[in-house]
Amino acid sequence: LEVVLDRCDLAAAYEPEAWSIGTVRGLLPKFRGELDVGSIRIQDGNIKQLLDTNGDINDLIIDAYLVLIASTSPPNNRVLSVPSYIQTQIINKRLKQFKTDWLQYDQILCPINQNHHWYILIIDNKEKLVVELDSMPNHNIPRRKNMS
Repeated sequence: LEVVLDRCDLAAAYEPEAWSIGTVRGLLPKFRGELDVGSIRIQDGNIKQLLDTNGDINDLIIDAYLVLIASTSPPNNRVLSVPSYIQTQIINKRLKQFKTDWLQYDQILCPINQNHHWYILIIDNKEKLVVELDSMPNHNIPRRKNMS
């Protein structure tokens, strides 16, 4: 296996600026109801959870964000965002049928949650490459079970 990206060279993670969090919190009382992102419906409780510094980011928020990423990709780069519950089914070997049309996409975004920690696998069919992106490269989460 060839290492194509050394994590030691990545820029340090950064927190959002206080003014952006304050702006969203200020707009939140005006937000009444739901926000549809593709087929995903986000309610105000999900947005409050997103703004809570001690809150977990749930599947709904991750899936909605990745749908936005996939939908804004250039027309010559077809990107599929696979819902996080599908990754759980794959990892736990409960997926009954694999959708072969996934292989027609240039890139497939696969969010994974282990022990309340999110990371993502990106399958790049054009480059024949799988990339793992993780904001916490030094952790004790066993990934071997996800690779089988």
